[in-house]
Amino acid sequence: MPYVEHLIAAGVIDDPSPLTRPLRRTDLLHALEAADTLRLSPATTATLRQLEAALATRQRGPYVRIEGGVWGGRS
Repeated sequence: MPYVEHLIAAGVIDDPSPLTRPLRRTDLLHALEAADTLRLSPATTATLRQLEAALATRQRGPYVRIEGGVWGGRS
């Protein structure tokens, strides 16, 4: 979400729903696809494409990602 908020604040993409957070995935995808990449740096364009790829999952229903770790050391 910080990347998306930065892109919105920088004017790279339009805010898909200015008064609503969290953003809906489909609305955000439409905003990312509508961005004018001709005036953007290659790094910003790459960020847009990475966000699109991350959000364009074909999975139906709720999507949750859980990360964790285990530490086995002594105190």
